[in-house]
Amino acid sequence: MTNIKYFESQVFSESEKISYSEALNRSWYVACHYSDNIPDFAEVIGHGKVDRVVYYNRQWKDEALLKKHLSQYKNCPFEVVTPAKEIDGKSVREIYYCNSAGELQAITEEYLNFSGDILMEVRMDSNRNLYETIEYEYDASGELSIVRECAPDGTVILEDEYND
Repeated sequence: MTNIKYFESQVFSESEKISYSEALNRSWYVACHYSDNIPDFAEVIGHGKVDRVVYYNRQWKDEALLKKHLSQYKNCPFEVVTPAKEIDGKSVREIYYCNSAGELQAITEEYLNFSGDILMEVRMDSNRNLYETIEYEYDASGELSIVRECAPDGTVILEDEYND
């Protein structure tokens, strides 16, 4: 059974959850469609129209999904998030970013800890050429403390610290 929950962002937590009427009063919100209490896909809605669609736990490249998306969402880019798999003791998932014609534009590998927090994003073009890495560090209480943006050679471009 499918149901829809509304959120302020793509963080699907109780603290980000909003009512449908609240969503309609915002310029941007996310409508997440659940199947058996698991996110199936989300519509990122901006200024009254679907800006992009994110499909969860799907394999790349799913021709049936592509065909369905292109027929249901005209001129709308989308993302495909693969199921996480374990690599070297970390959970890794991939995100495929496509334009409105369904052409692959970029790929991100996300490395997660066992709590589901992102440890690192490896961002690549559609040919898997690395263009940047984003590293995340958390404090002892699990709160995000540092975000570090690195060039392909590992040089730190930007580092932000988050303190309460």
